Amino acid sequence: MTNKANKAPSSSRPDLLVWITMMYLTVCEIGLLYAPQPLLNVISQDFGTDKATTALAVSTGLFPLAIAPLFYGPLVSRATARQLLTGILLLVAATGAGLYFAPSFNVLLGWRVVQGMLAPAMMTAIMTYISRQFHGSDLQRALAVYIGCTILGGFISRATSGGISTLFGWRTALLCMALAPLPALAVLYRMRDEARPVARRHSFREYLTGLLDPGVGSLMLIEAMTFFVFGGISNFLPFRMAELGEGNSEFMVGLMYAGYILGVLVSFNSRRLTTLCGGPAKLMFWGLIVYVPMLPALILKNGMAVFGALCLICLGHFTAHSNAPGLINRLTTLDKGMINGLYLTCYYGGGSLGSWLPGFVYHAYGWNGCMILFGAMIALTLLLTWRLRYIDVLR
Repeated sequence: MTNKANKAPSSSRPDLLVWITMMYLTVCEIGLLYAPQPLLNVISQDFGTDKATTALAVSTGLFPLAIAPLFYGPLVSRATARQLLTGILLLVAATGAGLYFAPSFNVLLGWRVVQGMLAPAMMTAIMTYISRQFHGSDLQRALAVYIGCTILGGFISRATSGGISTLFGWRTALLCMALAPLPALAVLYRMRDEARPVARRHSFREYLTGLLDPGVGSLMLIEAMTFFVFGGISNFLPFRMAELGEGNSEFMVGLMYAGYILGVLVSFNSRRLTTLCGGPAKLMFWGLIVYVPMLPALILKNGMAVFGALCLICLGHFTAHSNAPGLINRLTTLDKGMINGLYLTCYYGGGSLGSWLPGFVYHAYGWNGCMILFGAMIALTLLLTWRLRYIDVLR
């Protein structure tokens, strides 16, 4: 990180604290979204809901992320991260109390929607803060660290919520995850109000124009489709583990996502891997191709085999995913707040649908039917990624 790339003041300690706080909030917010995932089986038992319905506990938290960023992007472009994050953290804590006392599954879903509406504002604020502080290759590296923290948050939340649920129940687990971001308030008040562009409304035509920038539309579609697949595998894994007779402990189910740690290592070393593979598009292709042998491996009726396959899928998926946000920010002609909002819309739109729709396939054709659906989608993403080899000239 150079002084030229970083617009923050030269006093490194306050800036370092803010940077660490942004990454901590990233871990907490992603954790908030995915905390219910290893608990789906016990939530289903408590409320008497089926697989597809129970899966809504995750997808309803993700779905607002597919809509709100279109409106939050312009808002963040002319607001400050400090102003937004301070209020959001207090509201997130309130949703934790709502989940803890939820008397029915429908009420629980309502609070999850509220969490989902708050999450995109927080995420877009963090990504925009990063994009205003870094430029060029430093921006791609900073966003890769951000992606690494989202991956870390995904694992920590699942393991932590599973452990707390095993000891104290799923309601306490969800409450604790909502309260976790509050300590960051002490540092947020130290943030400077960065310079903002003149406020104006952006039209959907501008978003469409951004998608027509070379490579941007394809990258958005690749991200949406791969997260559909990855979200579907992750969300219905607890039910698969129950079928295999290994889903009785939420903590053990949470540990099944330990492959996320490999994703963190990949994200923090994405620049080296990009050079090794000959460019970001090729790196994305080789990351996604891991799905080809691992989807059949997930069909095996053995818990350890499923664990191993999921670890390798995490490695491949996050190898591809860690490069996309930085590439999109470098390729776009849009305002940074707008493009990051649009990116979140595409990414979490795919994830929210992938966390819900495969449940109907699961009900009709079982786990194997889901793997066939996911295999077809991965084949299409590989084709799209291979056609993006020209992006390598930007490295």
